[in-house]
Amino acid sequence: GVHNHTLMADLAAIFEPTPVRTLEALGWESKAFESVSFAVLAYQTLNGTCGNLVAATGARHPVILGTMVPAGPTQRIRLR
Repeated sequence: GVHNHTLMADLAAIFEPTPVRTLEALGWESKAFESVSFAVLAYQTLNGTCGNLVAATGARHPVILGTMVPAGPTQRIRLR
């Protein structure tokens, strides 16, 4: 969403007067952060680890945040 100017403007308006900054402004690379986030999600999914925070999301219980979907009928996924 960092390249979505409408989203960034909307977030800035919602959180005003708190500044909304990009990860780049904090010295991080947003594309790398997104990649790592998806890797963590995949790791948690493969290991059956619940990834939501019930207190933060309002969910009724912890859940696994993701699923594995094979690319096609001829391809196999080796989990272990």
